[in-house]
Amino acid sequence: MLTGVSCPLSNICIDDLARIEEADQLSQTSILFVQKKLGAFSYTPKFIYCASEACFNSFGFSQSKAETFGTIISIIGPKGWKGHIVRHELIHQWQADQFGNYGFTKIPRWLLEGMAYDLSDDPRPVLKEPWQQYRQEFRDWHKVHQDKNLIEAISEELK
Repeated sequence: MLTGVSCPLSNICIDDLARIEEADQLSQTSILFVQKKLGAFSYTPKFIYCASEACFNSFGFSQSKAETFGTIISIIGPKGWKGHIVRHELIHQWQADQFGNYGFTKIPRWLLEGMAYDLSDDPRPVLKEPWQQYRQEFRDWHKVHQDKNLIEAISEELK
């Protein structure tokens, strides 16, 4: 057990057990969304849901709404309990699943983040920079590569 966090489900740890059903529903719908768009995960994605700032800050975060560590885990902060944010983090887990935790770090930032912002169906019409530019770069790149398998197109980009 992590300090202040318990793990009532095999893939979800949380600091507020009263919100476990909400976290589980958010996780399940987000996993289905990402798998439908990108394909299946080879493992069950794992999450830590922090309902409090104290929990999120205990992991060393204060500026973001959520963070993902490859195929290991996504930590969702109190401002990140939204479908598009959880989907964004799951896209990062999917990227790491497809390219490995090391290969994931070699994906250009515009592609890594642009893909996550675009394919998560982030509802914000304009993002802060550089995120808006990354999303647009991905959209432009994806149009050119739309006839290719996404994994193959990214692999070619990494060469």
